[in-house]
Amino acid sequence: MKGLILCGGKGTRLHPITYTVPKQLIPIGNKPLIVYTIELLLKSGIDELGILVNEYNKPIFQKVLNKYFTEDFYYIIQYDPKGIAHGLLFAEEFINKEKFIMVLGDNSFNFDLKHFIADFKT
Repeated sequence: MKGLILCGGKGTRLHPITYTVPKQLIPIGNKPLIVYTIELLLKSGIDELGILVNEYNKPIFQKVLNKYFTEDFYYIIQYDPKGIAHGLLFAEEFINKEKFIMVLGDNSFNFDLKHFIADFKT
């Protein structure tokens, strides 16, 4: 099963903080917010992750996430972000008609995804 993390927005509502760092990479408890999400997905058995980013922040995501993970992530560029459904259009090739779980990169949650994923598969 694949995982898709949406991080394509420009974070304009958090300016000036997000002038230099995407909101998903803002540190919370000494780690970028998205690291917690990726750890939860990996722990839940999601072994193929796509991260949807905008055209400007892909190198920043790669540099930061390479410090925390040895896994290779599939980066998807969303040009001129226009929301969640628009982002899914760009992820269509990555998803490839397979089952997937999608989360927003700027949301924080901590619950057992294993049972949720098992129920979804059945």
